[in-house]
Amino acid sequence: MNESLGLRVTVMLPGGRITEGRLHGRRRDADGWWYDVSVELPVDTVRPIAGEDNDGVPTVRGGSPTGPGWVLQAPPTPAYSIRPAAGSPPEA
Repeated sequence: MNESLGLRVTVMLPGGRITEGRLHGRRRDADGWWYDVSVELPVDTVRPIAGEDNDGVPTVRGGSPTGPGWVLQAPPTPAYSIRPAAGSPPEA
């Protein structure tokens, strides 16, 4: 994903399940410490909320980020040129 990874942390979810997360920030208030953490969860544990627009959410499919159109790059400039060896027949 495009967000910074952050420090790895262990996160205990409701029901006692433990998973790994990334710590992005923390704050302390009158109730104690609060942590801004991201975790990756299986698809069957996350449900969209009606009315929320997820069109702007970065999405990765098959290891490639999705987005409008294609990303084109110029071919690299070779550091050398290929010439026929001396005495070889000319190309047809």
